[in-house]
Amino acid sequence: MSSPHALILPYPAQGHVIPLMELSYCLIERGFRITFINTEFNHKRIFASSVLDQAKFIDGIHFLTIPDGLKPEEDRHNFGRLTTSLTTVMSKFFEKFLRNNAVEFTCFIADIFMAWALKIAKNMGLRTIAFCPAAAGLLAAVFSIPKLIQDRVIDENGAPMKKEVIQLNPEMTPLDTSILPWCLFHDTYTEKIVFNYFIDINRATSDAEMIICNSFEMLEKPVFKEMPYILPIGQLHNSFESRGDPNNLCHFWSEDKQCISWLNKHPANSVIYVAFGSITIFNNKQFQELALGLELIGRPFLWVVRPDMTNKSINCKYPSGFKERVANRGRMVGWSPQQKVLKHPAIACFISHCGWNSTIEAVRNGVPFLCWPYFGDQMFNQRYITNIWKVGLSFVPDENGLISKDEVGSKVQDLLEDRDILARSQALKNFSDVSVMKGGSSFKNLNNIFVTIPDGLEPEEDHHNFGRLTTSLTTVMPIFLEELMRNKAVEFTYFIADIFMGWAFNIAKKVGLRTAAFCPAAAGLLATVFSIPKLIQDKVFHENGTPMKKKVIQLNPEMTPLDTSILPWCHFHDAYTEKIVFNYFIDNN
Repeated sequence: MSSPHALILPYPAQGHVIPLMELSYCLIERGFRITFINTEFNHKRIFASSVLDQAKFIDGIHFLTIPDGLKPEEDRHNFGRLTTSLTTVMSKFFEKFLRNNAVEFTCFIADIFMAWALKIAKNMGLRTIAFCPAAAGLLAAVFSIPKLIQDRVIDENGAPMKKEVIQLNPEMTPLDTSILPWCLFHDTYTEKIVFNYFIDINRATSDAEMIICNSFEMLEKPVFKEMPYILPIGQLHNSFESRGDPNNLCHFWSEDKQCISWLNKHPANSVIYVAFGSITIFNNKQFQELALGLELIGRPFLWVVRPDMTNKSINCKYPSGFKERVANRGRMVGWSPQQKVLKHPAIACFISHCGWNSTIEAVRNGVPFLCWPYFGDQMFNQRYITNIWKVGLSFVPDENGLISKDEVGSKVQDLLEDRDILARSQALKNFSDVSVMKGGSSFKNLNNIFVTIPDGLEPEEDHHNFGRLTTSLTTVMPIFLEELMRNKAVEFTYFIADIFMGWAFNIAKKVGLRTAAFCPAAAGLLATVFSIPKLIQDKVFHENGTPMKKKVIQLNPEMTPLDTSILPWCHFHDAYTEKIVFNYFIDNN
């Protein structure tokens, strides 16, 4: 009997691939097979950064590649160019793939930033799930776009009418129009494209059966209370972490794993970790000022400096003599195993760009923040960190927009001396831990979303063979349903079953559930099924369901006359199947 098979599509950026890879491992632990779609460009990057060959199957995951529509030399940080290519070029390759392969999959899980793919999958008959790799609060803002336009908070291009603080709902966090996530891309052309893309996302998520989010209930409680259709399933790291080293299947750069050995040499709460994600770019002056600030602090630091972190046209360099002066206490690496770093007891605080992955990784390890957001949703996340959760501080630029070395030094000192921030960081970590424990909100949500039961047929068998399918449903499926209900009945209030799965009611009643039957067909059909015993008694048809003779009957004086030639169990074109179907109707009766 085959396992359920999920097809997963992330937006082609580092911060989107990571959480969906984590979700993949969660599903593998729950018995799923996974096919994971990368763009051809990113797939090559991932395998170039690891010690693995470009295999198709690794750790139980089948990797599939599709072109993103851009040439290898084009800038994939150009959000406007990339999103246009995804929706016009990649979508065609994706649709072609699904036309030939949709039958292989149980469900399709798409990053909400690839929501255009949901309609394609839905049209192919797949069950669809939208995954939000960002804060649920960001999603709430996106879903509120029509109302924000209607209320004249923003214009039709997404630009704020004026700077103000708005409240999407009385219980939700106030939102400053200056940090709307589509307004922070540093040029109006890109911002307009991004805003229109968000509008498309808003429409396209209606093709998803459910929306899941890499967050947890206590982290954004007002959002989940107001929008219960967004289900928090974070944090997703547990399954990822339990595998030790999951073959580095989601990183675009090679991790410097020696930095863990370096951290092992330092006492608890002594090292400042500095990392700005996969996109942040620094100019030369700011880069050097940050370096001098880290030197000024006088503490050990681990600084992630991506190969492409500095503006190439300016040729950024470390300050003269900097490396020599900090050699005994500073370590610079191209990319780090961040989850392991943040979990390490030597880490005292995190200077971060406030990307959602980095935010949630630090939260789950109780690490306080120093916020240095760059663009997009990072400003929104910073407000969560500093104003709502109060587990960090923000750097303040000077009149020239520069964060000075003195600002870096003083803010680190302020943070590490603030016992309240440190205590709140630990409290938030505890909430995170509880959410993923057995019985925790995220644990239950993840388990309940992906409950599947075998139908008893092999994948290659014809599921349109009604006789074979119904026999299998009544002999194999009840065993699995009963096991599921005995383990989970306490979580449910009601059991609602299709009348064509009527055998399941007895199982539900045995475990103490209230039951309701749902008829997906005409009520007149149901009336006919309920009349079967009387129709046999009145010799309208035989005990195997075949009509005695062709005639028109009336079940009730006020009901529509019924021709025995159109009895619903008499139209399967072979006597064996018709007999099975008729007996199935009797059993459901």
